[in-house]
Amino acid sequence: MPIALSSKPVSIAALALLATLGLTSYSVAQTSAAANCALEIIEDAEQEMALLGKARQDDVCAANSLGYYYYTQQNYRPSLEWWGKAADLGHARAALEMAMIHRDGLIPDPDLAEMNHRLRQAAELGQVHAQLELGLNYSEGSGVGKDLEQAMYWFEQAARQDYAAAQYLLGWYYWTDERGMDDIQGPYASNDDKALYWTCLSAQQNDPEAQYELSKAYSIGRGNLTADQDQRAAWRQKAADNGSEEALDEIAQLSNDTWYTRLERWGQKLFKPATEASCADDPRVLQDE
Repeated sequence: MPIALSSKPVSIAALALLATLGLTSYSVAQTSAAANCALEIIEDAEQEMALLGKARQDDVCAANSLGYYYYTQQNYRPSLEWWGKAADLGHARAALEMAMIHRDGLIPDPDLAEMNHRLRQAAELGQVHAQLELGLNYSEGSGVGKDLEQAMYWFEQAARQDYAAAQYLLGWYYWTDERGMDDIQGPYASNDDKALYWTCLSAQQNDPEAQYELSKAYSIGRGNLTADQDQRAAWRQKAADNGSEEALDEIAQLSNDTWYTRLERWGQKLFKPATEASCADDPRVLQDE
């Protein structure tokens, strides 16, 4: 099952689920030294035996192909064995797939410590999904000690690879009013400018959660951000267009206003140019890191 984030807002929990979809699709490019491995689809016993011979000679691509083959057969123990071989030879995606087998409980007595070991192995090789997943585990203490600084570190590694989901999460944790008494010192101390920067980058990639977060920020002038109701409406509409249920609900509530309020709002739109959604994405806010 996906990692539950019950102590965080619903949007964070939904993102945790979405971020883990499709992790066995091989649709994400490898970032390790084994990135150029072509996945060989096994079609008969002779081909399987040939790959076994290569894998036993430390052929990383053969080991990865065997891991995938046994996974598709729902034969998870040999899948873990050969993906483990590939991971130890530098195949980041194989390490991630091993972690997902443990996370999803596909074997009896899944090992959360092994899950996080393999996630870290993949994350250190630059695998962006592993970086996000490891950050989520540290944020909730899933198989590791709860550690906000480690969580933000791994979110940042993925965010710097332009992963919108990680940018949103990193920004969310930087907001001062979200931190409260749990603030930490050092590079990951609460910082509204950094929160806005990372949320802005995510929103510009059409992440609906980030877009709605910006709408809320502009509604009240969060942190150092000046309140701007036009920007609030512009980002809310973008979030709604991209499927944000919160934004859609808010727009639906506006439609229930009195007829004269709706008429006033319509008149304002008619005689005022539409506001283009914008936000602060100046990387100089990161210069103190």
